[in-house]
Amino acid sequence: MAYAPMTEIEAINEMLMRSNLAPVNSLDSSGGVEVEKAKKILEYTSRSVQMRGWAFNTDKSLKLVPDTNNQIILPSNTLKVDAAGPDRHTMVTARDGILRKTNRYEGGDPTEFTSPIYVDIVYYLAFEEIPMTAQWYITVVAARRFSDASTASSVLHQFQQMEEARALVDLEEAEGEEADFNMLDTMGPTLRRNMDNWG
Repeated sequence: MAYAPMTEIEAINEMLMRSNLAPVNSLDSSGGVEVEKAKKILEYTSRSVQMRGWAFNTDKSLKLVPDTNNQIILPSNTLKVDAAGPDRHTMVTARDGILRKTNRYEGGDPTEFTSPIYVDIVYYLAFEEIPMTAQWYITVVAARRFSDASTASSVLHQFQQMEEARALVDLEEAEGEEADFNMLDTMGPTLRRNMDNWG
């Protein structure tokens, strides 16, 4: 059975109900202080989890081409970037939306690129754009952080930590399946040729 992805308001309501607070019908300012606090915790948690870089929010060995000013403008939702493939020894970082070289010995303008470069980019995606396993893990972590800030129940804290651990296992299993699929998708033609030869 397939489950529909969670919405942000569903995640917020999960956080509220776990702290014995009433759910809300919208996330506008009328929700009050607790809703605003829950929204901030959910966003912070989502950002910190996505920062790790998962199959769903990472482009591997992406070729970036300099613009007419010899600069590489990064997507506005870039969380982190690393040089990859043939350019893996080039040290780069993102600053003010522009790719910069950080190798001290290279000299020159660190934002100038005269040729394309391959990078791995990790993106920050909206809550509704990420897989269900990631949504649930982010929600239970955010709920624990929210309840820790609202109550001082060591029993609830311990229970929620156990649930976090289970949710993380589910997320990492999904990540492993996605990585295996991507590998097979890339290696598929070679594997099929080898299997034909074995036969």
